[in-house]
Amino acid sequence: MPIAILAGAFVTAAVLTDMNPVFRWSLAVIAGGGAAGAVKFMTSVLRGASTVGTGGMANPVLSVAELVISGVMAVLAVFLPLLMAAGVFLGIFFGGRKVYRKLAARPVAEVP
Repeated sequence: MPIAILAGAFVTAAVLTDMNPVFRWSLAVIAGGGAAGAVKFMTSVLRGASTVGTGGMANPVLSVAELVISGVMAVLAVFLPLLMAAGVFLGIFFGGRKVYRKLAARPVAEVP
């Protein structure tokens, strides 16, 4: 069993806290270990195909591509939730402002 699958399962189990241990570890093995195993499998297949197709000459290019993609994903994992929170806040602010203006501009009927 590759260490990536174990690491994926342990990391997933670490973030699943308030859960029955049976469900927690089942989900960790299936989701975390499965995702890590799928990534590891695809990396191995891609490296094997690259080695067969180019005699190993494209492997450094693939390594750099993996490094860049993982860096971009790490940055997105940090900043995308913040960007979405700012978008939700701005949507609520401008939406509320529009509703307030619409309600404030309505003519009030005078009572005789």
